[in-house]
Amino acid sequence: MRRIALYSDVHGNTEAMRVVSASIERAGISERYCLGDLVGLGPDPNEAVRLVRSFGDAAVQGNYDRAIGCHLCTPGSEFPTPQEELDGAESYGFTVSTTSREVADFLHSLPSVLRVEIEGVRLLLCHGTPRLVNGTANPGDRPARVVELVRDAHADAVLAGHTHIPFHRSYPTPEGVVHWVNAGSVGRPRDGDPRAAWVELALGSQGDVVSAAPADTACRRVGAGDIWLSVVAHRVPYDVDAVVRHMASEGLPHTLAMGLRTGLEEHDLVIGPAEHAAEDPCARASDVLPCGHTPDACSCLFDDRIAAYESLARLYRGDIAEVAAAVRRLRIAMRTCRVNRHVDETAILAAFEGADFALRTSGGRAAFASERERLCGRPGGFDPFVHVLSAQETTYVPGDVQEHLSALVDAYGETSFLVPALAEGVRLPDHIATELSFMAHCLRGAAAGDARAFERGGHFFTRHLGEWAVLFAVVVGQQAREPVMRYAGLALDKFLTCEGAVFRTASPSFASREGDGSWPRAVL
Repeated sequence: MRRIALYSDVHGNTEAMRVVSASIERAGISERYCLGDLVGLGPDPNEAVRLVRSFGDAAVQGNYDRAIGCHLCTPGSEFPTPQEELDGAESYGFTVSTTSREVADFLHSLPSVLRVEIEGVRLLLCHGTPRLVNGTANPGDRPARVVELVRDAHADAVLAGHTHIPFHRSYPTPEGVVHWVNAGSVGRPRDGDPRAAWVELALGSQGDVVSAAPADTACRRVGAGDIWLSVVAHRVPYDVDAVVRHMASEGLPHTLAMGLRTGLEEHDLVIGPAEHAAEDPCARASDVLPCGHTPDACSCLFDDRIAAYESLARLYRGDIAEVAAAVRRLRIAMRTCRVNRHVDETAILAAFEGADFALRTSGGRAAFASERERLCGRPGGFDPFVHVLSAQETTYVPGDVQEHLSALVDAYGETSFLVPALAEGVRLPDHIATELSFMAHCLRGAAAGDARAFERGGHFFTRHLGEWAVLFAVVVGQQAREPVMRYAGLALDKFLTCEGAVFRTASPSFASREGDGSWPRAVL
């Protein structure tokens, strides 16, 4: 009988990976495969990759691995709630900024599928589905769909991950029995069991295989021969609280970390700041929210938030004569916006001082203008990923570009927002400066008492700006060659992370008028 260990979706959780590897060793299994997503969502992407490589385990590429290795704007995950969109953007930005070039190159080199043949049985190993790295097959899928996926891959059994839920299904067909095995998740289970998961595959004679997995109701022949296949799902406890603390120390979102304790996604929790503090035993009274504010209310005042959005917009599009004042105004506007611990305040201060000095000289202003043109000068819209990372990937706008632009124009039209002119009178709805100006426009309406304006701004941030702009800011901060654009990137990263904390902890009670009909000065 041949025994194979399968594990998947490590997601930067080295505590869980170590205990899973030890469990596989205790089981006496030497043939091991990793089914992708070594990185993303967790606090230690580099060490997670180092661990898997040290084990000598063959691995396939997951959607997060592909995104990091190919420098994509997003990992291609679908986020069902605004909360999850915000958490996904923050965690992906962290992974991009943390992952070393060596690790990114390794992730890029991983194959999308592996094929193994055992006595005529064709096994295909992938992350999502054989055709799509972020495709899904779920426990409740129709048998016909599963059979089609396996047969289209010219396999007898598909071994996958991605859904974070371990399961085994088998279906007889006229050509033989097809199997689908999901290895679950090492680092982020989603089936209500917080313990790390891996599965043991057994192939051999009926007696041996059935004895190896007596509880596996999907145990059957595989293919058209006499080889049988069974699966045992293993769960291994690990120090979840240590990982939660590690995530907090890296500035990853509270709601993202809390899911590790339950084995479920907690992104849909919408609670006030005080309740948020009570839910988190690691929180301190002086540092409850991810942005560092007090538990009773966030101190990001409307005036400061509006000024920050407007100043950032001027940095990315304004006349050179306006930029020096915008830099200084931005520094003042962000004084109450303390951010997650992964934001390097020393680097931001150094960049501000360098920018302030550079803008006092003609050479510094010329260098800034040239660098902004290099990063922001694409005639069709603003996409630093095309300029800086990959000339081939279209990474800024996912999906249909015209549909995306139409959605932006519709959002602007709902609030009578006029897209500001850039150089030579060009108006680009998808320019970062345009989107920042729109957020300032919404907050001005909210400050004037327009509840719908605040709702539109929150929806725009969670559904659009918060999806990609944190990563965009990280890229600009890392790749800028002169201090002004470097400050523009680092400051945008800091501010958007703070804004993400504001919208993430929003609840209807904080978005309502005070008893006298006025809006509170410290909303959220």
